[in-house]
Amino acid sequence: MDKKILVNVFWMSAEKFIRLPLSFIINIYLIKHLGAEEYGSYAFYMVVIGLLMPLSSFGMDAFLVKESVDAPENSQNKIFFNGLIVRLMGSLAGFLIAVTIVLTDESELSHLGILMSLVLLIESFTIGHYRLLAKERFFKISAIEITAFFVGFFR
Repeated sequence: MDKKILVNVFWMSAEKFIRLPLSFIINIYLIKHLGAEEYGSYAFYMVVIGLLMPLSSFGMDAFLVKESVDAPENSQNKIFFNGLIVRLMGSLAGFLIAVTIVLTDESELSHLGILMSLVLLIESFTIGHYRLLAKERFFKISAIEITAFFVGFFR
């Protein structure tokens, strides 16, 4: 097996092995901190965002990687820019739907739901992730994922 493949598998696996246990610990902390009712509202917002998340990718993930690998170097920027525009349109639609649903909920955490809805807009910018995948930059992807996880936790 090629050494490059093994190194890439190592970095992608290491990122998952770090993120999954930390997510478990953070969720336990959230359950204890929020209590049953507020955690229920938090879970409701997570489900709404999870259901609307496909709008932010607009089904273009595999397409972008395939097209960028097949395309010459000078046209890759155009492919990713067009993909970003399409994803931003889908993300904006998902964000507006999520905010509408959150505002109809009369929970004390509705302001948190609106902030969580911003994830739908931010998700469209993960197009850079696919650019790195196309160029096989797995170490950078893993470092970005771990950094984003910690930044999101400490905010």
